Amino acid sequence: TYDGLKVQDPSAEKIEKLENRKNVVYIWMTKDGSVCIDDQTLHNINEVSEILKFKLDASANPSKMVIQFKADENTTMELIQQIHTECREANALKFSYSAKKITNI
Repeated sequence: TYDGLKVQDPSAEKIEKLENRKNVVYIWMTKDGSVCIDDQTLHNINEVSEILKFKLDASANPSKMVIQFKADENTTMELIQQIHTECREANALKFSYSAKKITNI
């Protein structure tokens, strides 16, 4: 497993656990704009597509690869959108978002 960056997960009323973690790439995003892919801190957002292309090429089953976003609840949508664009450029199109379940509704 990867530790990534420290983020405060957003809350959700309904969540589903990601069962198969074999083909999962974790992308952490902090509220200050730091980005990390599988414990590799990035210096430039443009590196996202390059790393994902490499991981897809190295995967035995690239069509099943899932990108797991672990973004701080205060991460800007601008940063999340930039990461989405980089994922599309790498043809990594299956996304999952980490959240904590709201227990007091």
